[in-house]
Amino acid sequence: MAAIALLAERGINAAERQRLRNLIAVAESAPDLSLPDAETVAKSEATNLRNLMALRAWYEEWSGIARVVIKRRDYLIRMGLAKRRVLAVEPLAPPSPNPAAP
Repeated sequence: MAAIALLAERGINAAERQRLRNLIAVAESAPDLSLPDAETVAKSEATNLRNLMALRAWYEEWSGIARVVIKRRDYLIRMGLAKRRVLAVEPLAPPSPNPAAP
């Protein structure tokens, strides 16, 4: 009884203990989730890889067609098929160690 009184002092009263019991019951009633066997995993990974390869082939075809058909550079940049041009800026000359005195 002393342990239950101490738990009540710390905020774990009868209602909280019942809530925790219910959570435990829900967790214990979950179906068994066993890991799939290696063969199933390998088949799934192979299917995913084929799908990714097909998606990449579609993207390559689509982007090639878009680059030929769409002439406006700003549209190509918005679609991620071109990048903005960066102007070359000459670096500033370092300050001279002995500035000329007037």
